[in-house]
Amino acid sequence: MQTSVLTMVNQTLASAMGKAQTSEAACKVKQQAAQAELDARKAVAAAASEGLAAAQAAASAQKEALVERKRAVTHEEQEHKRAEAVDKSGKKTMAGIEKNRNKVGALLACVDVKGSAEDLVEFLDEIKADPVLIAALPSMLAKEPAERAGFDLVVLANVKELLGNQVATLDADIQGESARQADAHGEAMGAFAVLDLARDKVKEVAARLKDAQATVDGCREQVDQANDAVEKEETTVAKGLVEFSKVEEHARRCREACDLLAQLEKGPELPPAVPDVEMEAAPVEAAAVPDVVMAPTPVAVPA
Repeated sequence: MQTSVLTMVNQTLASAMGKAQTSEAACKVKQQAAQAELDARKAVAAAASEGLAAAQAAASAQKEALVERKRAVTHEEQEHKRAEAVDKSGKKTMAGIEKNRNKVGALLACVDVKGSAEDLVEFLDEIKADPVLIAALPSMLAKEPAERAGFDLVVLANVKELLGNQVATLDADIQGESARQADAHGEAMGAFAVLDLARDKVKEVAARLKDAQATVDGCREQVDQANDAVEKEETTVAKGLVEFSKVEEHARRCREACDLLAQLEKGPELPPAVPDVEMEAAPVEAAAVPDVVMAPTPVAVPA
C-alpha cells in the first residue's frame, strides 16, 4: 500500500512538474516577446523624437529666414521711398523748367509786337540784365514794329539775343532733366519691382514656415503616441515579470517536492556493516513481538 501511495504521489508530482515547466517555458517566451516588443516601441519612440527634433530645427530655420525676408522688405521699402521721392522731385523740377521755358518763349514772341513791357522788365530784372537795356524796353515796346528804328532796333536785337540764349539754356536743361528723370523713374520702377519680389519671398517663406510648423505638430503627435505605446508595453512587461516570478516559484516548489519524494523512495542510508565476531552468547528466548505495519508517510503535493 505504501508503494501504491508513493506511486500516486509520484505521478501527481510528475504531472504538476510537467505543467509547471510548460507554463514556465511559455511564460518565458511570452516575456521575451513582450520585452522585444518594448524594445521595438522604444526604437520607434526614439526615431519619432529624432524626427521631431529635425522638424523643430527646420521650423526654426524657416523662422529665421522669415525674419531675414521681412528685414529685406523693410530695406527695399526704404529704397523704394527714396527712389520714388527722387522721381517725384525730378518731375517737379521738370515742371518748373518747362514753366520757365514757356514763359521765356512767350516773352520772346511779344517783343515783335506792340505791347506792355512790364512782364519782360520783371524777367530781365530777375536775370540781372543790363539796366540800360531794361530802361529802354518800355519806349521800344510802345511802338509798332514798323515805327522802330535806330536805338530801338539795337535794344530789340539785344533783347532777342538775351531771350534766345535763355530759351536755349532752358531747352538744354529740359533735355538733361528728361534724361535724369528717365533714370530716376527707372530706378523707382526697379525699386518697386525688387520690393514686390521681396514681399513675394516673405509669402513663400511664411508658407514654408506654416508647413514646417504643421510637420512639427504631426511629429509631436507621433512622439506622444509612441511614448504612450512604450508606457503600455512597459506595464505589460512588468505584469509579465510578476507572472513569470510566480510561475518560476511554482516550478521551483515542484522540483523541490520531486526531489523530496525521490529521497523518500530511496530511503535512509544504512550504516557501514560490522565484521562478524565469534562470541558465545547465552540462549535467549525469543520474545513475542507483535507484528507492526508502518503507515505511509503523507507527502505534501504542491498546488
